[in-house]
Amino acid sequence: MLKPHNKPYTHVVINIKEMKKIALLVCLLTFVNCKLSWVEKNEKEINENQEKIILVDRFDKTERKDHYLRSTLYKSEKFKILKTEFFSDTLMRTGSETYLKDNLLIKEATFGIVALSPPTDKNSPYAKVFEEIYYFNSSKNGILKKKEIKIKNFGEYEEAKSKLTKMKFQITEINQKDYMKVIENYEQIMKLYKNAKHKNNDK
Repeated sequence: MLKPHNKPYTHVVINIKEMKKIALLVCLLTFVNCKLSWVEKNEKEINENQEKIILVDRFDKTERKDHYLRSTLYKSEKFKILKTEFFSDTLMRTGSETYLKDNLLIKEATFGIVALSPPTDKNSPYAKVFEEIYYFNSSKNGILKKKEIKIKNFGEYEEAKSKLTKMKFQITEINQKDYMKVIENYEQIMKLYKNAKHKNNDK
């Protein structure tokens, strides 16, 4: 007669634990893939419409030669597009592209260099070279893809910009608060545009 074994299921328990970990990982990957699938769909649609966009208007707001805002409005069959360039000597040099579909802001991409708080010592970073892309599938949900390099002086800008292209994005979920911030930036620029157009009409 066989004697009972004191630990007959130890290896099974270990396998079940491993299976739970794998199942959790699969669920997380599925969740992330679902999040990214609508992003890829939007990107594909945006790329397909690049050849169909039509120039609507351009406007500049210049305070001096080394400090200006330049924006261009486009439209296509499906999108309203705003492309903007900010320039302020060595303190800010950024570009952005904003896409609206059916009055929903679905993408805002911003890139360039922006100064940080005044350095506290010689080792403190002076500015960050960055790229941020906001994607929204509603006014309450979306994702942010972000990467950045901090630099100590403007002379490091070009090298950091080159390195940034090889870096991977960090991806985080975003919410209604983020949407309101991004749409507010868009509306502020559009307000400047409307004011400038109104002044031109009055001349």
